[in-house]
Amino acid sequence: MTYKFDQFNVEITDPNISVVNVLDNISAKQCSVEVLLQTVDANFGVTLSGFTYTSDWTDEEVEIWTLTELQKYAV
Repeated sequence: MTYKFDQFNVEITDPNISVVNVLDNISAKQCSVEVLLQTVDANFGVTLSGFTYTSDWTDEEVEIWTLTELQKYAV
């Protein structure tokens, strides 16, 4: 899959995707997720915002949300 982000002047093709950090705003029950996209030639870090939860969240839920959210940047 290929991704394009406004802050990078390159298309990122077939990266390895890793969730690096989850920033949890417990009062708002929202998280931002810092993601690393790694290719043979370069590493790209992006922050995705908008993950929400009702009482708690799991790593698996964050990873699934991240992969779904990245679809917005697929080209």
